Amino acid sequence: LEGFIASMIETGKYSSRSEVIHAALRDMEDHERRIATLEVIRQSLEDVGTGHTHTAKPAITAIAEELGLDLNR
Repeated sequence: LEGFIASMIETGKYSSRSEVIHAALRDMEDHERRIATLEVIRQSLEDVGTGHTHTAKPAITAIAEELGLDLNR
């Protein structure tokens, strides 16, 4: 791990260990958000497949919230 951090700094993409760690944490956060969104979609598809359907608005709202989007623009 330390070697990876050092190589990222050596490439010039990042100027410090802290920048590498912050970028990694942002990527982790984005990844977790995407996983949660996929879970909402998977559950929605499962519900449709079993006949437990819902109106589109709550599903769209839930997905938008997971993505951090504001639908009230």
